[in-house]
Amino acid sequence: MYSAQLPPCPTSWYAVGFSDELPQRGTLIRTLAGREILLFRTESGIPAAVDPACPHMGAHIGHGGVVRGESIRCPFHGACFDVRGACVRNGYDTTPHPKAILKTWPLRERHGMLFVYLDVTGAEPAWEIPDIDADEWTPVLHHEIRMRGHVQEIAENSCDIGHLRLLHGYRDVEMLSDLKTDGAYLNARYRMNRPRRTFGRPAGSVAELDIHQYGLGYARVEVHTVNLEIRTRHFVLAAPLNEDEVLLRLALSVRRVERPATIHPLLALAPRSWTTGLVARMGIKGFVGDVMQDVPIWTHKVFVTPPALMRGDGPIGAYRNWTKQFYPDQDNTTHRPVG
Repeated sequence: MYSAQLPPCPTSWYAVGFSDELPQRGTLIRTLAGREILLFRTESGIPAAVDPACPHMGAHIGHGGVVRGESIRCPFHGACFDVRGACVRNGYDTTPHPKAILKTWPLRERHGMLFVYLDVTGAEPAWEIPDIDADEWTPVLHHEIRMRGHVQEIAENSCDIGHLRLLHGYRDVEMLSDLKTDGAYLNARYRMNRPRRTFGRPAGSVAELDIHQYGLGYARVEVHTVNLEIRTRHFVLAAPLNEDEVLLRLALSVRRVERPATIHPLLALAPRSWTTGLVARMGIKGFVGDVMQDVPIWTHKVFVTPPALMRGDGPIGAYRNWTKQFYPDQDNTTHRPVG
């Protein structure tokens, strides 16, 4: 087990896929917290998340099941279930059994991503991930990393100022405002200097980061690279696969570039759409490269509590107090061992 101090499945919305992976009448099998979840999209475009085991006689609907209209049909005996899990008809054209109900999971589709709500107590969603304006922004490019780790430790990076300089090599890192929390929402804002060459330019670039964290499975980082006039959205979407592993989905979107020459003089004559696409492709590559520096740390570290925090770490203590709300079956003052 990853850590005796952190229960493996805190309450949160967790990404289980991207909209472009689930077309109309499509199906996906995903694993979340040690169990399979079946995603399907109806003919009208409504997505749903259900348990894959048919309540009739236990067939796995994800293997051979098909979407017909607004329901999904079990391959074994033809039972059809709508997005609410109700059996709307069977293969015999008789009245379905009243207990033939397919378990459903709360699912939301937000800015090109699919999220399922997980609460070990079975409670309904206590909060939502708000949608955002995607006009003038590219569709997300995305990448997946399967690794040993815990979602809380991944999200903790949003408050770990020290590692930005010492691990990633950023300079002049400063907080632009105090850490803010409101229920399941956390906000942190930073400015930093990236000393690496960007788009072939020798000088570094100044970036301002505005981090919007909702629960432990969703972080949206609004990045403004000031001197290049580039705005990007970086999504960090970690979800527990089991007690020891996490699937980390990374996604990136770019706001339409208005002045390509600001990025590089040679782009002055390039179409804005082409330049925006170039920024997106280079952006996701750099984003993944940054995160891959963290992966060996997350993979091999243990959860230390209480941590011996030092001046310069950032608001990690405040972050950890905020995370306690996502363990509803645990003591609210300390994380108890599991098992």
